[in-house]
Amino acid sequence: DDWADADALKALLAKLREFIAADEQVDLVLTNYVYEHVEDNTRNAVNYRRQLPVGRVFGWNEIGHFKMWKYLLMHALTYRTETLRRANLQMPPHTFYVDNIYAYVPFPLCHSLYYLDVDLYRYFIGREDQSVNEKVLTSRVDHYWRVARIMMQAYHVYDDIDSPQLRSYMMNYFTIIMAICSVFSKLSDREDAMDQLEALWRELREYDERMYRRAKHGVVGTATNLPSGLGKKITIGGYRLAQKVVKFN
Repeated sequence: DDWADADALKALLAKLREFIAADEQVDLVLTNYVYEHVEDNTRNAVNYRRQLPVGRVFGWNEIGHFKMWKYLLMHALTYRTETLRRANLQMPPHTFYVDNIYAYVPFPLCHSLYYLDVDLYRYFIGREDQSVNEKVLTSRVDHYWRVARIMMQAYHVYDDIDSPQLRSYMMNYFTIIMAICSVFSKLSDREDAMDQLEALWRELREYDERMYRRAKHGVVGTATNLPSGLGKKITIGGYRLAQKVVKFN
């Protein structure tokens, strides 16, 4: 149900061939993507013109600030094959949402990047049986717990990531993943959902206290982990409002 724009794909292939002809090893090429919303027949193009240098090779220290709804998702990424192999990604079997691992773990191995400002990937969204549909995602919240643990254990972000810009980006992205776990655990009908969520946060605290503080007690973490029944209602209400504004599922 997704597709690639033909002209944008031609532009990407032409740029990759340029790198090959010049023997220039670019680890990651970034492109735009478009949300195609089935429910109201609208489109939302996501580009990175404010966050990334355009039309030249650059490194992580040159990236700008990414807003919450504009991270570098799988749809935007074309890795150099050898770089991806070196990442040695371990994808859990029978698990949805592993694209978050793909768009996180290899990043510190990418030393040269290029942003091609074309709308390549068209992401058809709004179908009731999609994995990102709210009811479907809620029923699979355990998949997100699994993905979060893999991302958590991939790095001690503050110790392992040299670039301050990449470190900030990865910590913010991981914070969003933990926020998703918190929100959909609260939405879940599973009797053990909140116990499992608490266990996940406890594991993060034991793994890396600084990552825990940033993810749990920053603005996003605080807003998605408000205590008491009233706090749960506020958290879910905030999620519903964000969903209407951004239309991410």
